[in-house]
Amino acid sequence: MTSVQNLLRPLNGNRPSAILLLLAVGIMAGCSVSRKNAGTVPPRSLPPVVIPSKEEAKKQSEILFDTIVWKDVTPAELPSKTAEDPVKTHDERKGGDDINSPASPFFGRAGKSIRMLLVAPFESEVMDSASLFAGERFVQFYSGMCIALKEYEQRAGLAANLQVVNETTPDAFALKLQSLSGNPPDCIIGPYGAEALKWAGEWARSNKRVLVSPWISSSKIAESNPYYLQVKAELAVHYQQIEQHVRTNFSAGQVFILAKSKDDSRLRYFNQRGPAAGEELIIPATEMASGTENLLDPYFHKSQPTVLIAPFSSFSDEDYIYHLLRRISSEKGDRKVIVYGTYRWLDFKPDVLDYLNQLNVRLSVGNLIDPHNDEVQNFRKKFFAQFNMYPWNDAYEGYDLANFLLSQYNSEKYDPTVQPFLQTKFKIERKPRVADPGMTEYYENTYCRIVEMSNYRFNMLD
Repeated sequence: MTSVQNLLRPLNGNRPSAILLLLAVGIMAGCSVSRKNAGTVPPRSLPPVVIPSKEEAKKQSEILFDTIVWKDVTPAELPSKTAEDPVKTHDERKGGDDINSPASPFFGRAGKSIRMLLVAPFESEVMDSASLFAGERFVQFYSGMCIALKEYEQRAGLAANLQVVNETTPDAFALKLQSLSGNPPDCIIGPYGAEALKWAGEWARSNKRVLVSPWISSSKIAESNPYYLQVKAELAVHYQQIEQHVRTNFSAGQVFILAKSKDDSRLRYFNQRGPAAGEELIIPATEMASGTENLLDPYFHKSQPTVLIAPFSSFSDEDYIYHLLRRISSEKGDRKVIVYGTYRWLDFKPDVLDYLNQLNVRLSVGNLIDPHNDEVQNFRKKFFAQFNMYPWNDAYEGYDLANFLLSQYNSEKYDPTVQPFLQTKFKIERKPRVADPGMTEYYENTYCRIVEMSNYRFNMLD
C-alpha cells in the first residue's frame, strides 16, 4: 500500500495559511483523496479536522482533500530496517563499477519496499517569498509525488511509503534527524532551507542514506558526500550552457557580459573554453534604474545582432533585470538585441515576464512543460480527477522526481535511458573532490537547455 498524507488546498479561495494552520497529529491516509464530480466542480467549504484512531484509519480509503493531517514521524512508527540495508556508493563498492557511474539511491535493492521522507515548509515562514501561496507550492510538489507512488505500486507491485515532516527551524529539524538515526528512511527529499539541508547532508553521510535536494542547487552545500544528489543544476552549469550556445552562434565582438561592479564580475564563468566569450560591461544598479537616456544605445550594433549576457539570478536582481529589459525595449529601435539569462527570471514579477515575451530573451532552463504533450495532458487530467484542481509546475516536478527515484530503485544499476519525463530529464553526473578526483563530492543533475519565449510559449533552441 502507498502510504501518504493529503495536503492540498481547498477550492473556496481561503488563504493557504489558514488551511496549513490546521495541524493535527494523526495517521497516514491513502493518496486517493477525492472523487471526480460530474459537470462543474463547486467550491468546497473547509471541513473540520478529524483525528481518527489507528483502527479507524486503517479502514479509510480516502480523506477529504481540504483536510491536513500531519504525521509526527518517530523511529518506532517507521517499518524496521536490517543492518544490510545502507546504500553503497561507488566509492564503497569493490570492483567492476565505473567510477563515473552515479550512485543510484536504491542500487541493488530491487524487490524491496521503499520508505521516503519529504521535508518541506508547508507553512511558508521558512520561505523568502511573501507570496500567500509560498507554502502551497510544496503541497503541489507532494501531490505530484503521491500520484507517482500510486502508479508505481500498481505497476511494480511493491509498497512505497512516503512520510512528511513540516520544516520549521533548522534546530528543530536537527532534533528530528537525531530521532530518526536508529531507524532511518531509505531516502530524504528536502529540506528547503540551506542550513537545514547542510544538517541533513551530514546526517545522510553518517547514516549512509541518500539525500535528494529538489530546490537548492549549490556547490557549497555538500562536502565529500557521495550520498547527496541535487536535482537542479547549479548556476555554474547554466552559465556553461549559455557560454557554449553563445560561442556557437556569435563572435566575441558581438557579446557583452554584464556586471553591476568589478567585484560582482561573472566573467570567469564565460572563459571556460578559451578567451572570454565577450567583453565585460559594468553598469551599476543605480545607473541602470536612473533616468539617464540612451544608456545602452552606444553598445548596440547596427549591422549585426548585439548579445547581452546578464548572469543574475537572485530575487535581489529582479529590479536590475526589469530595468535592463525596459531600457532595451525603449532604446534598441530596429536593431536586434539578444539577451541571455537563467531560469530564475521566470519567477520574477509579471512585468519581467512580459518583456521576456516581447524581446529576444534566451534562458537556460532545466524544467520545461509542453502543454500539448499527450503525457502532460494525461497527467493534468489525472491530477484534476484526484484533487479537483489543476497542477502547478511544482506538481510536475514532484511527479517526475518520484518516478525517477523509483525507476532507479527498481533497477540493478543507474539507468540513464529511463527518459523522458514530463518537464525535465535527468543527466546525473558525479562531482569529484578537488583534492582527490577519484572520490565523490556529490551528485548533480546537470540537464539544462536554451529556450526562447514567443507568444508565451517556449521554443527550444538547442
